[in-house]
Amino acid sequence: MGSKRISNGKTKGHGNTKNGNKYLACAYMEAANFAVRYDPRIKALLPEKEV
Repeated sequence: MGSKRISNGKTKGHGNTKNGNKYLACAYMEAANFAVRYDPRIKALLPEKEV
């Protein structure tokens, strides 16, 4: 699902690349990776990697 909207024949909101704080997004990704690595409840939610 894209972020495209059409209003009055004009395209609005195409692209979502510069929305949000990149440092906060990085911190969330780090927290998610640590949670998956060290919390067995969260680890159980993810499928096993196939090699």
